[in-house]
Amino acid sequence: MFRRNRRSRISLAAALAVSGLGVAATGALAQESQRVEITGSSIKRIDAEGALPVTVLKKEDIAATGATSTVDLLQRLPGIQGSFGESGGVGGDNKGFASVSVHGIGDTRTLVLLNGRRLAQFGGQTLTGFAAAMDLNAIPVSAIQRVEILTDGASSVYGADAIAGVVNFITVSDSTAGDLTFGGSWPKGGAQEGRISVQKGFGSLATDGFNAVFAAAYDKRKQLNSTERDYAKTGKIFFSANGQNYRIQQFSASPIPANVLDDLGQLISPYQKTNGVCPSKTFRVIQPYNDGSGLGDDYCGFDFVGELEIYPVRERSSLMGNGTLRVGEHDLFAEALFSKSNSISRIAPVPGGIPIDAGSALFNQYLAPLGITQDTLAFYRLYDMGKRTNDDTSKFMDLAIGSRGAFKGWDYTGSYSHSRSDVKGNISGYPGALAVGRLTDSLLRSRRSTRPTTRDTGTVASRTWTCCS
Repeated sequence: MFRRNRRSRISLAAALAVSGLGVAATGALAQESQRVEITGSSIKRIDAEGALPVTVLKKEDIAATGATSTVDLLQRLPGIQGSFGESGGVGGDNKGFASVSVHGIGDTRTLVLLNGRRLAQFGGQTLTGFAAAMDLNAIPVSAIQRVEILTDGASSVYGADAIAGVVNFITVSDSTAGDLTFGGSWPKGGAQEGRISVQKGFGSLATDGFNAVFAAAYDKRKQLNSTERDYAKTGKIFFSANGQNYRIQQFSASPIPANVLDDLGQLISPYQKTNGVCPSKTFRVIQPYNDGSGLGDDYCGFDFVGELEIYPVRERSSLMGNGTLRVGEHDLFAEALFSKSNSISRIAPVPGGIPIDAGSALFNQYLAPLGITQDTLAFYRLYDMGKRTNDDTSKFMDLAIGSRGAFKGWDYTGSYSHSRSDVKGNISGYPGALAVGRLTDSLLRSRRSTRPTTRDTGTVASRTWTCCS
């Protein structure tokens, strides 16, 4: 389990209220120019006074985009580049993480705020620094009143994590409106999704002296296998350009049945040599070398691309609420957000290697007839163990209490917040993978030390080459 906490002490931001602000304004203009707190500055000013480039998306703008999630909403904006989404984690363990990056500078340099408050970073970040940012799955799009996106550096106000910019989500407040939304999408072959959200407000600060708003959302999506789309169903792709024919090969040298090293150290497929064709889920790999040795690969590569998922299974739920009580010139407020996201992703079964001694039963039956006379190493795949599966659950919680208002001509806001992200991952299909990997590495090192002229192709992942017209 991974956990990241953020506790912030009571903070006070004050700005002098300029008494002459509306002296020269007409009555109509004074009503239209409301004083708001602009993202990138703690000073309240009229809405038209933006000193920094801030893009504001209001609730009606969000609805017009057709976005069904916060992740989907931000990835549609032109100033957002380099964000990490679910599709970016295909073939890896990303625990369902999704982030935002302004101008491609990186999600660790783009600050995400909720009602102006910092949030805990994703609890499932790795030692490499991946996922050291806010997970957007925690914020329900149905609870958002507007989004303020500062597309310029604001490190002088917020610190180094705002070098690229700031994204501030403002949730619905002081509203009595009710809204119920449900929908779904049914793509062919997979990724079918259903979703529902509800929001309702109670009371008015102006007339009742209090307001409370509650919002809840739920969505669930099925998996989409790569084999359901022509562009992703195989790692063997042919194309032509400028009169030349090309082939891109993405494969693993560990199929089932196994490839083995012959006496020259070349990788061959006993199945293909015996039957004339490669087994299922593989394709023939032909790679000529131009180093004068005359050696070349002719074996079967495992087509792991067909084992991937374009979208994993995903289920998300969230509950959000805020309440405000007006006491004189002061508003006492409390806000809470709870969310849970579950992602189940699958990749190809574990690859590995096993030594085969000359004279053994396997050797005499399958390898000796091919002319192999020495001890060898077989590269295979533990297909009977099933796909490697990651079942990850992310929980996020944010609580805040505070007060805002005016005191002796000064505007103030004071609050205490507690934000926490917990991530728990369960795996299956992996047992023995580490041991198999270490055994393979050890055997390869031993083989290299005893045969310095051997060409070893067991770790080939992908190649691009020009083939004949």
